[in-house]
Amino acid sequence: MGLVAVALAIWCIPWYVNAAAKLTTALSFSLAPFKVALYLALVPLCITLYQAFRLLMFIDSKTAFSSFSVSALKSIKHCAFAVSILLLTGLMYPT
Repeated sequence: MGLVAVALAIWCIPWYVNAAAKLTTALSFSLAPFKVALYLALVPLCITLYQAFRLLMFIDSKTAFSSFSVSALKSIKHCAFAVSILLLTGLMYPT
């Protein structure tokens, strides 16, 4: 699943930035930080997908309420927070 997200990001983010740049040239420079933030957000996204897969494996093996499951959930929470901060930072960059 992480490879699908990376492949979509590699092809869709430049298309999005180019389409926005065609609207106005001033917008293309302000989208650069957002583009970087999207690429950086892929790292926590892939970690989250891996941790979710691990959590599903714990549930399947009947160890859903173990310390490993709790650590996987904490990792998912931290990665979600990191993605939120990265995207907000990319959006709040002054134009």
